[in-house]
Amino acid sequence: MGIKTAQFPLLQGQSLLPYNKACFNFLARAFYGVNPADTKLGDKGPTLIALWIFFQLAPLLTLGLPSFLEDPLLHTFRLPPFLVKGSYKKLYDFFYNASGKILDEGEKMGIQREEACHNLIFATCFNSYGGMKILFPSLLKFIGQAGVKLHK
Repeated sequence: MGIKTAQFPLLQGQSLLPYNKACFNFLARAFYGVNPADTKLGDKGPTLIALWIFFQLAPLLTLGLPSFLEDPLLHTFRLPPFLVKGSYKKLYDFFYNASGKILDEGEKMGIQREEACHNLIFATCFNSYGGMKILFPSLLKFIGQAGVKLHK
């Protein structure tokens, strides 16, 4: 049977959406004290984040094509931001409403409220959420495989 990682459901044709929702809900509750399901965002957070992150990472992604084809087709032109603007606005509204105290602290430090909100979105959705989805399962896998000596 082995250890099941976050990627295991994909191998069986299942969706990672429940795992993604759990990660996002945990971060929203831990950082901001808000349950996304109780807000206007609902359960769409992970889908909106995935779309936004795709647009951020698109210049780095590869389809496995030869580079003389892939570079001019995929990496020469930016993806048009208007395609993700509405999704990002929904995320922005959620974070702006959920992180009032944090944004107040940012203003005390001289950071504009809007800029602080964009920074929170990046830190939460890109760094923390990405880490929970990629690094955390791998870390748990290695701890699980380390054996009884480490577990004591």
